[in-house]
Amino acid sequence: MFLVLTPVLLFRTMSQVHIEQLDFRPVLAYFVAAFLLFAGTLLVQGFNRRAAVLALAATFSNTVMIGIPLVNLMYGPEGLITLLTLISVHSLVLLTSAVVVLELAVAHEQNGQPGAGTDRAALRRRSV
Repeated sequence: MFLVLTPVLLFRTMSQVHIEQLDFRPVLAYFVAAFLLFAGTLLVQGFNRRAAVLALAATFSNTVMIGIPLVNLMYGPEGLITLLTLISVHSLVLLTSAVVVLELAVAHEQNGQPGAGTDRAALRRRSV
């Protein structure tokens, strides 16, 4: 049920919004805070695989299961528009960033040559 209704809610709500109505300041503030936390975790833990995974875990929030009901209760439909704007780019930005950092950390751990891990990952994909 959740897998069907959540995308419907996202598309139904966002289809009624014009791009000029969107306020990107809260979304920008969220990602600035997320990247600061991500970078801080990497600085404290060191640049390695474990730190990259911990940094992703520290920044990747449950904006759907918890966020939608809470924001809807507190701010109503206007708040949902901002939250759903964030949700639409949340995974794209954070997961992409985390994968790049993780691949660089793997390459750094293996032989200190940036890009070596990503080259091997590309070769593995081609051979499959």
